[in-house]
Amino acid sequence: MKKTFLLTLLLFSFLLIGCTKTKNTTNNDTLVGINKPIITNISTPSLVLGSNSIFTSPYLFLGNLIFFPDKENNNHLSTIEPLKSSGYIQQSNIKNIFQYPTESIAKINNTVYFSNGSDGNSLYSLDYERNEIKKINSNYIFNLTSNLNTLYYINKNDNNKLHFYSLDNSTSGILVNDSFGKFIISGEYILYQNL
Repeated sequence: MKKTFLLTLLLFSFLLIGCTKTKNTTNNDTLVGINKPIITNISTPSLVLGSNSIFTSPYLFLGNLIFFPDKENNNHLSTIEPLKSSGYIQQSNIKNIFQYPTESIAKINNTVYFSNGSDGNSLYSLDYERNEIKKINSNYIFNLTSNLNTLYYINKNDNNKLHFYSLDNSTSGILVNDSFGKFIISGEYILYQNL
């Protein structure tokens, strides 16, 4: 009896999975030139992602420290020295905990940039050596990353548009008017999910 029931259940689930209609989505991937006004939908794989490709990460290496949002401490920005024995972060290994919850971090030179969760995910900078923290702008920062002297991020308060902030001349703006999902910087191009 049990074997017959299991066999029927297996056959029924196979039919459900095999006969369901796939959902038609409108998301597509788009390639944008950073320094050139090139916008094109990708139809053939003409972009090679390699070790120089830049994407968001919750972990950031700066000198002999790793910066990360500590999930055990309400995502507060924390530091730890690289682990020598196990690959697990333990609370006893954490060196510094800053009172700024964050989800996005990036670095340029020796400065850490992060979204400050206690201030509407605004963009902040941390000069770790001088222990100086400064607010840069009030955008809602999501998926923060950097390339050369420019920060790139999705501004959730602006319909998920990709924004930039240049450290060279302290200017910011919108890179593309599309709504962004995730994105990767590769050389002079940005590959992104257009929502």
